Amino acid sequence: MGYMGISNMHKAMKNIIVCCLFLNIFQIFVFLTVFFIVDIAIVYLFTSLFFINAYYVIKRQNTSIAVALIHIAICLNTIYMTFVFGWEYGFEYHIVFLICFYYVNSFRSSVAGYALAIGEGLVYLGLFYFVKICGYGGVEELVIHDIVLKDVYYMANCLFVVFMTFIFTYMVASNYTTFILEQEKQNELLEKTIQKDPLTNLNNRAIFVSQIKLLKDNLHKDEKFYFAMADIDFFKQVNDKYGHTIGDEVLKKLANMLEDIFGKQNVCRWGGEEFGIFGVERKSDLVDNFGFIKKLDYLKTEFGNYGFMVDGCAFYSSISIGCISAYDIDNILLKMDKADECLYEAKNTGRNKIIYKSYWLDGSVDKKT
Repeated sequence: MGYMGISNMHKAMKNIIVCCLFLNIFQIFVFLTVFFIVDIAIVYLFTSLFFINAYYVIKRQNTSIAVALIHIAICLNTIYMTFVFGWEYGFEYHIVFLICFYYVNSFRSSVAGYALAIGEGLVYLGLFYFVKICGYGGVEELVIHDIVLKDVYYMANCLFVVFMTFIFTYMVASNYTTFILEQEKQNELLEKTIQKDPLTNLNNRAIFVSQIKLLKDNLHKDEKFYFAMADIDFFKQVNDKYGHTIGDEVLKKLANMLEDIFGKQNVCRWGGEEFGIFGVERKSDLVDNFGFIKKLDYLKTEFGNYGFMVDGCAFYSSISIGCISAYDIDNILLKMDKADECLYEAKNTGRNKIIYKSYWLDGSVDKKT
C-alpha cells in the first residue's frame, strides 16, 4: 500500500481509538457517580491505559502493536463485563467489533493474525458456554429507581458495535478507494515513463511505430509518407573527449530541434544516438516549398551550425540522415530498415549528408543525395 493509503489508515485508526477512549472515560464517570460500582470503573480505567498507549504507538506508525493493544483492551473489558453482568447486557458483542481490526493488522507472520482471530472466536464461544449455558456470572445488575437497565445496555452495546463497525468499514472502503486512485496515478506515471525516453522526453520506438500504424484510419489520397533516421556523427568521440554529460546535452539539443521542426508526436529516440522521424507530405506542403526533405536539410544545417560550449570553447557536431518515402503507409512500415541502409550509406560516404530513396507505386525507386 502506498504512503497516502497507510497515512489515511493511521489517521482513521487514531480517530477510532480516541472515540473508544472517550467512551471509556464516560463509562468511568457513569459507574462512579450513577451506579457507584468502583471495580467496574477501575476496569475501564485500566483498559483506557491500553487505548492511550495504542494512540501513541499508532503515531509512531507501528500499526501491529497498536492493533494488538486494542485487541487486548477490548477482550479484557468484554470478558470482565460479561462475567459481571451476564449475557443479556450485550457486552460480549464487542468481540465482533475486533473482527474489523483483524483486517488492518500488519503482523510479520500471517499465522499471528489467524491465531488472534481464532483465539478471539474461542473467547466468544467460551463466554457463551460458561455465562449463557452454565449460568456463571451475572452477579451485578444496573438499576436506577428500581428500573433494571439490562435492555437499555443490551441495545446500547449492540448499537455501539454496529455503529463502530459501520464507521470502520467506511474508513476501510475510503482508504481502499484512495489506494486504488493512488495505484492508478502510479500506473499512469509508469506508463508515461515507459513510453518516454527519460533523457530526451521523446517517445520510444514502440510508441512511435504504433502511432504511425494508427494513421491508417485517417488518410488522404494526396499524401506521401516519409520515414527518416538521423544519427549523430562521431558521437562516441564526443563522449570520449568531452564526457557523457556533454554527450547527453548533444542528444537533448538534437531532440529539441527535432521536436520543434517536426512535432513531438512525429519523432522518437530510436536508440543510442539514432532518432526516428515520420512525416506526411501533402501537395500544400510542396506549394509552400517546405516539404519533408527540406525540413531534414534545415535540421542538418541548424544542428551543424550550433556550437556546444565546453570550458569557454565551442565545438560543433553534425548528423547523417537516411530517408525513404512511399505513397503507401504500409510500404513505409515494411521498409523502415531501408532508411537504416540509407543512413549507413550516408555515414560511409562522408557523413553530414542526407541519402533519400523514394518508392513509387509501381515498385521503382528514385535515389537522391
